[in-house]
Amino acid sequence: MTSAQPFEKMSLTSIIARNTAWSALAVVATPVLAFLFGGLTLRYLGLEIAGYGLAVGAIYSIAARFGTLGLGQAVLPRLAAAITAGDEHRARSLIGILLLVFTASGFAGAVGFLLLAPVFNSWTNAPVATSTATIYIGLCGFAHALGQVNLALATVLRAANRYDLVTAATTPLAFVTGLTACTLLPFYPSLLTMATISATAALLGVLIVCRLVIRTVPLVLRPLPGFGEIPGLIGYAGWLLGGTLLAVLTNGADDLLI
Repeated sequence: MTSAQPFEKMSLTSIIARNTAWSALAVVATPVLAFLFGGLTLRYLGLEIAGYGLAVGAIYSIAARFGTLGLGQAVLPRLAAAITAGDEHRARSLIGILLLVFTASGFAGAVGFLLLAPVFNSWTNAPVATSTATIYIGLCGFAHALGQVNLALATVLRAANRYDLVTAATTPLAFVTGLTACTLLPFYPSLLTMATISATAALLGVLIVCRLVIRTVPLVLRPLPGFGEIPGLIGYAGWLLGGTLLAVLTNGADDLLI
């Protein structure tokens, strides 16, 4: 399989060093970006409106974390093995499952939350106009759905040992998004400003990662349904999902004991 040839020429040490360096950059950049977004939201939107925005973001974060039921994560090691072994048919099948699961979960979460927007708005009792709140949830849902597609494409890059491309594509865009928010929020302090920036960044992110993955793993253009792979993935996916859920439920439990 031609897409695996560039990686066979690189030594294992070079791959590990490259991926470690780029992963470290992402780890350092993440809290900086979180500080920028959090501080700007509180300063320019106010505590109550910022809280509403965080609540919406939290729901979409939960949907992103559990929406694929572990299947998306279970594909990664198998897809990496298929690419390395040059098994084109299985790689295309796994890519098909990956794209299907992430895309379906992303759009299902977005549409589902949008339909429940009136109930959510009534429950939060936030000082946000109904029309503004609905549009905000819709735009955030659009960003969420595209973000899930982005995750699927990024997983293909990770399976091809191109963690450097994942970080190179996402980190600069995140910084540009933060700088754009810094520039626009003082002049247009609104939830819709933040949502529009997020949706635009999500769209650009998908376009950038899509181009990178097409060049790196051309098989992504010819995915197969791959439903036959699902039974073999379910068991491993269940363990991954259970581990993630356990980690969430027990996070901070040691602090309580101490």
